[in-house]
Amino acid sequence: MKFEKLTYTQTPNSLFSVMKEMDECELKVVLLICRYTFGYHREEVKLSTRKIADEIGMSIVSVSKGAEQAVERGLIEKITDGNKTTVWRALVDDSESESRVIQKVNRGVSENETQVGVKETIKKQKEIKRSADKPPTPPEVKLFREVTERYPNKINFQDVTNIIQGVSKRLGRECSADDLRPFYAAWCANGWNKLNLAWLAYAERGELPTIQKGKSTYGQNKQITTQPEYTDADRKLAEQIRAERQAVCVS
Repeated sequence: MKFEKLTYTQTPNSLFSVMKEMDECELKVVLLICRYTFGYHREEVKLSTRKIADEIGMSIVSVSKGAEQAVERGLIEKITDGNKTTVWRALVDDSESESRVIQKVNRGVSENETQVGVKETIKKQKEIKRSADKPPTPPEVKLFREVTERYPNKINFQDVTNIIQGVSKRLGRECSADDLRPFYAAWCANGWNKLNLAWLAYAERGELPTIQKGKSTYGQNKQITTQPEYTDADRKLAEQIRAERQAVCVS
């Protein structure tokens, strides 16, 4: 029999330093309590003596004796109530409690709690930790999403933040979605790429992006392709050039 891969139970290192002083039954009892507490990320578990005996393959008498020895050694704690319920705890030094990885759950955890449920709990805890470690989304980026219905690429978060802060500076107050929408709407109305962030520069300047005759305000009044208007002098020069070319071809 080989060990299953990637299935582990946390076990205190101090147990291995005292196991040479323990008999087989005491060691098995302690290991089983570790399995049902540390292994399921909880502080205590309800287990009958008969259940433990079945689990470790020993008699009830041997289990009672081994458990008593472990209690005296200070490794586990046995708690009983009037309902003949037995609760077991693996004891941990309070000075190390902050560093252990055990999540407290209610005392009434059923013996039938499955490993699947425990894994789901651990997964949720990891997701919560990742959320806590993840830096918050800048309010300017959230504002961008409110206007465009999408987030910019993360690499552009800082640029978006800086430009929208520039809009706020121009307005002399906190920028809102209503302040940005006209610029984005005008940009899209011109048929320009909705994914381009250049419309923000217009918002920062307070200038709506528009197409003028023969040129566009897109790209700082960069000339766009339109039908040029020729003067009479242009046409006369063009006719003279064509005539000269024809004369050269004939000769």
